[in-house]
Amino acid sequence: MNFKFFPTQKRFIKMITTFSFLLVVCSLGSLSFADGLDKMRARVGKIVELKEKGVIGEQTNGLLAIIKSLSKEDKTNVEEENTDRESVYQERAKKQGVPLETLKHVLASKRIDQEPSGRMVPDKDGQWVKKK
Repeated sequence: MNFKFFPTQKRFIKMITTFSFLLVVCSLGSLSFADGLDKMRARVGKIVELKEKGVIGEQTNGLLAIIKSLSKEDKTNVEEENTDRESVYQERAKKQGVPLETLKHVLASKRIDQEPSGRMVPDKDGQWVKKK
């Protein structure tokens, strides 16, 4: 009897190559998620400073809003923060099996509730007010 327990060498190499590629793709997705979190942690001090000045605030969609004019550098920080938040939200929604918009609104509500007094938050009409 002639049994083939192992694929041919060419087929085996193709399988290993495909498997390696899939591992790299999967780890890149995890790295970008972790990278986004690391970048957010690195800029938290600047974001807090801008919130304290009242020039940015938390929106009800989970992203930051620019309330008053910013320097180019500060505007870039806010834009990068929003981009990283969006990536993190997408990954969390996918992992938790919930709609992205639902997750964003839940997290936004928590962020707004946790803002200390004196920071800018949207009122029920969407107008920016100092939190009391």
